[in-house]
Amino acid sequence: MSTTVKLLSSLEKVRNVDDLSADELTEVRLFKGEHLAFQVACFTEENTFLSVKAEVKECKGAKAVEDAAIEAALPIDIYTVRSVPMDYPAYENHDEDILTDVPGLMPDLLVPAGSSWSMKLNRTAGAWWLDLTVPKVFPEGDYAVRITVSATNGSWSEVQEEVRKELRLTVLPDTLPEQSVLFTEWFHVDCIAEKHHTGVYTDAHWEMIGKYMKAAVCNGINMILVPAFTPPLDTMRGTHRLMTQLVRIEKCGEAYRFDFALLDRYMDLALSRGIRFFEISHLFSQWGAEFAPNIEVTENGEKTMLFGWHTRSTSAEYLLFLTQYLDALTDHLFARGLLEKCWFHISDEPNKEALDMYRMLQKTVKPHLKGRPIMDALSDVEFSREGLIDCPVTATNHIEPFLSEGFENQWAYVCCGQHLKVGNRFLCMPQYRNRILGVQMFKFDIKGFLQWGFNFYRSQYSVYEIDPYLTTSADGAFPSGDAFIVYPGPDGPLYSMRGLVFKDALQDVDIFKLATEKLGRDHVLRLIDEEAGDAVRFDTYPRESGYVLRLIDRLKKEIYN
Repeated sequence: MSTTVKLLSSLEKVRNVDDLSADELTEVRLFKGEHLAFQVACFTEENTFLSVKAEVKECKGAKAVEDAAIEAALPIDIYTVRSVPMDYPAYENHDEDILTDVPGLMPDLLVPAGSSWSMKLNRTAGAWWLDLTVPKVFPEGDYAVRITVSATNGSWSEVQEEVRKELRLTVLPDTLPEQSVLFTEWFHVDCIAEKHHTGVYTDAHWEMIGKYMKAAVCNGINMILVPAFTPPLDTMRGTHRLMTQLVRIEKCGEAYRFDFALLDRYMDLALSRGIRFFEISHLFSQWGAEFAPNIEVTENGEKTMLFGWHTRSTSAEYLLFLTQYLDALTDHLFARGLLEKCWFHISDEPNKEALDMYRMLQKTVKPHLKGRPIMDALSDVEFSREGLIDCPVTATNHIEPFLSEGFENQWAYVCCGQHLKVGNRFLCMPQYRNRILGVQMFKFDIKGFLQWGFNFYRSQYSVYEIDPYLTTSADGAFPSGDAFIVYPGPDGPLYSMRGLVFKDALQDVDIFKLATEKLGRDHVLRLIDEEAGDAVRFDTYPRESGYVLRLIDRLKKEIYN
């Protein structure tokens, strides 16, 4: 038998033996509180079953001493990297910085390696993903992660070969601050109910929602979409998605009564899982704010879709309803001490033709928000110049005019349209196009980041459900990888490489901020461009995996030298 083993960074995608030519990871410096993911990549020349074991040792001098307390305090989660179908890799007009534009398989899915023999290779390459976070209370010093890969052929269970590797860890004295970038990735409650066959807001549904919320937090999400109304997002005009409206409404003449019990349950569950902030669902339809969301209302004991595609956004009846709703909602959130944690939406991605409509609706809505900010994804700077949006959430390929204006609360977003030059996380893209976003967020003082697809398991416009294990493109609508970063497992969500790499991009922002405290912002900015060999912009950055890793290691060395 002959098994090749190599430790690689999280920024590599191991598809074949050629991918094992990447530089080996041998040592890492980590702050307390810092997350690290790396891969144990393997290649075998014959039909082989493989298992992996990881142990953490404290290094004293040249001798590594086993310490059970250290291993218990620094647990390592191990996942087997599985490939998924990349059925629609890229648009026809893609740039050249992709791995392939040919449909096929791409490593992404992370499956907990619970089995002792969790990988099988036969003249192919594969990898495990190892994931750890240094506790905030942890002794600084030198440690080693000892990796043992055991191999056997397909006929016998006895170990026939062992390969050992070691990753040296230096735990640094300082503690990484709490994540500063606000990050929301739209949380689709209806898709959870559909994929896990629970019904909406049953006990089983609530349990599964809690699991997905925990997974969201583990992927760096600290703000969550609240479906006070069924979100008017990605829905074909004239149709409706599975109703997930949290606010129960009763109409009594011209007045409305609101029951916020389900809303409270949702927000309390989110807080208990680590979510810190909330975005209340959009008040008008997507792409222009022409219509009201689909809203169920009970009148005289009968529940009807009182508002929806049949309701123009300028309807006097709907605007009267909105003023009563927003006054009641903000009073309730204020009484619960949650209003300061909430952001509001008018309409997603309004274009320039919708400016007059948006202006009118903003003037109606704003006085009822008790000073809380409006945030919306958009690409035209005129909305912000007029002060209509407190937190402009701008596509990275349209952000330069916004940066020139210097808006105080600038956010950024990516979706399917950000496929030329700028960073993104499509399956066809190298992971450095994902990780670079953290450098850019720090350099341009981006306060928050939005992506639309945490768990969207439907076709474009939500016409029908899809199987995310057969199509990763919303059935040919968007480049594979755009619509979700977690996969529905049998007992809850399963992680992806793309999601955890972006979590590290968010973490990079706080590493740069800690370095700023020690070295000064101008010095950190100079090193960002110096290490890149050019001024980093959203469409200009090094096209290789080592840049961010070298930059962060250089900053850590400068802090402690």
